[in-house]
Amino acid sequence: MPIKFLRRRFPRTIALLTRFRQPVAYLVVGGFAGLVHLTVAFSAMHFGGIEPAHASLIGFVVANPFSYVGHKLVTFMVPGRDVFEVARFVVSALIGLALASAIPYALIDGLAVPRLAALAVTVIVIPIVNFLAMRFWVFAHGLKQRDIAPR
Repeated sequence: MPIKFLRRRFPRTIALLTRFRQPVAYLVVGGFAGLVHLTVAFSAMHFGGIEPAHASLIGFVVANPFSYVGHKLVTFMVPGRDVFEVARFVVSALIGLALASAIPYALIDGLAVPRLAALAVTVIVIPIVNFLAMRFWVFAHGLKQRDIAPR
């Protein structure tokens, strides 16, 4: 019932969300994983006395299973199992982590870009790179199978 009401009341919004379902789901799942990362890192620093860099790494490791499952089931809706999917996801996440460190370093120390601008570039570039990596590499096998499956 609420879906019918929303479709009648906000047809353009629903059409837009349907059209961009995958990027919207990516932002929601990523936001949830980011919240897990932040909560774990903060708890490790505050309650465990762990240094911020190590606490953030712990948060990253804890949040990634949530990210993987969420993106597999919600964002990309990939059925079945692919033996290499988890490995590709881990490689993709580690590349994202490396870029999240390298981009600010290169922009701030290499090109003398202001810190806030360098961080803004990083916050914009990393999710885009990660989305493209997941869409066209990590979950591509499952997406191709779904696209060619009989309907």
